[in-house]
Amino acid sequence: MENIGSYNDRGFLNSFLKKGFTDSKCLNEIIANQIDADATYSFFNITEQNIIMSDNGKGINPKKINEMFDMYRENHGSVKKIGVSGLGSKPSMSNLNRQQNMYLVTKELNKPYHTVEIPWKDMFETGKYIGMIIYRLSTQDEIKDFINLRKFLKEELKGTSIYFNYKEDLDNLITDQFDKSSDLDFNDLMANVFSRFNIHISLNHWKSKVKPFVLEYFDYIDKPGNNYFFQTGDNIIERYEHEDNKDNVRYIYNKKYEFKRLSNKSFSKNVTTTIKTLNGWKKNGEYKMYCKHKIDKDYFDPLNPILPTSASGYIIREKNKYKINDYIIKNTKFITNGHLIRNNQFIGLIALDENIKDTSSRGDPEMHFKINCVQCEIKYDPECYQNHPQDIEMGIQEVKGQYIDNKIPKNLHRLFEYIKFQIGDKMWEKMKELSETRDQTRDQTHDQTHDQTHDQTHDQTHDETHDQTHDETHDQTHGETHDETHGETHDEIESTLDIDLILRHKVRSEHLVSEPNSSKDLITVLKDLNSFCNNNLQLYKFIGTNETKKDFSKWIKILVEIKKYLLCKNQIEIEETEEEEEVEVDQ
Repeated sequence: MENIGSYNDRGFLNSFLKKGFTDSKCLNEIIANQIDADATYSFFNITEQNIIMSDNGKGINPKKINEMFDMYRENHGSVKKIGVSGLGSKPSMSNLNRQQNMYLVTKELNKPYHTVEIPWKDMFETGKYIGMIIYRLSTQDEIKDFINLRKFLKEELKGTSIYFNYKEDLDNLITDQFDKSSDLDFNDLMANVFSRFNIHISLNHWKSKVKPFVLEYFDYIDKPGNNYFFQTGDNIIERYEHEDNKDNVRYIYNKKYEFKRLSNKSFSKNVTTTIKTLNGWKKNGEYKMYCKHKIDKDYFDPLNPILPTSASGYIIREKNKYKINDYIIKNTKFITNGHLIRNNQFIGLIALDENIKDTSSRGDPEMHFKINCVQCEIKYDPECYQNHPQDIEMGIQEVKGQYIDNKIPKNLHRLFEYIKFQIGDKMWEKMKELSETRDQTRDQTHDQTHDQTHDQTHDQTHDETHDQTHDETHDQTHGETHDETHGETHDEIESTLDIDLILRHKVRSEHLVSEPNSSKDLITVLKDLNSFCNNNLQLYKFIGTNETKKDFSKWIKILVEIKKYLLCKNQIEIEETEEEEEVEVDQ
């Protein structure tokens, strides 16, 4: 009997170019390794000779260095990290440096500096990998450079710096990462891939005399400051394996709904209520799905709700581009498809409209909204061992930011679609409710507004014919007494009324088409502004965001000041409104 089998070093090295390791994915692979090393700062320094990627992570000890350059080491085991196969850093460094020799310098906290020499050129020429990498103490020049790179950090020295030879194409790739209008694939953009991590990414370039470029993250689901009309909490899908057959998996949403298995390869096309017991089934993992609709006032404004009547808008901009947080997105699939997030890293897009014909959203405003205007994220947090069942069923590859979407089980994929459209239904119904409330409120106030407009016209006509005679007689018989008894109160109230403020603001409602140009128009402003506030009070209460409260309160304040001013002049008599009381309570 003879034992056979061997490993070919040259084949291992040549495989670096055949595993989907594009330059963008290689760059992201190294950033992911920095995050796994607990780095909070990642910084690029581009000089005329080198491109240096540095971090303030925990550094690499001798044992970890040896593991880092093992061929296929399962790096993290049961820890929830980004890593998958234990391969990524090697092809990433080799490909980005174009198979040329390079080195890195690393330091643990309160430990010596170490340098790792990686002779890629020699490896590829000789076809030898094992035993070629050198690990040694760092030189004084290497230590000095390591320290200089971290002068801006107010902390004890630690971390890793990787030195690449300067290449113009790598320079351009890194620089484009900090350009919001670049043509990079948004799926590979660092601002998107790592937006859910607490890591500060910056760039110092020898050609730039300004301060370092700082990466501004894009996160259209969780970014602080994003306004959403409607959003849901965690929508949890639990994953159950059969105890006798781990390939037989059920996915149950909200502990109730699933797509039933009909045979080994087919599943029901309609969601069913779970009636089977879970005896003999063991939970092994879960997915969380988030669905939100980011407010676009050009499409649907909750403060002036008009239900969309055409199947267009929201994602349609000049030449199909879309702008979110100043980033220009040219691929609208990035907006309409679900985002797959693994251990907080963006992996790719999942189509959530596979069973919907393209024509369905072209003539149907409601279907257009559900397909194109509801944004979704699908998250899971696996432990990082190589054969994790969730990684397998999601098609995760050796490159962390790559997956095969057609491997997703049909019953799971259909559940993703079901959740998106179910929540889309709820959002659309809420939009209809707001629109109908607005219409009802406008109908109720129409007669009141009409009467106010009629009274206003009558008062103005009467005042014009009567004022001149009244002023001449009234001033002679009453002027002195009025000045003494009313002057102080009038001055006090008038000082609180900022006429300029009113003139600066475009106080508009359906029946007020121009700005007030003098204090004589204040009665007109009062009546129309009162109608505007009454008309929008229910919306103000329903939406209830800080932004709308602030905006609405501004008009209420102006309304109150106008009332005080005109009441003082005895020009109107109007009762206090419930709106004023509501605003006072809210404030």
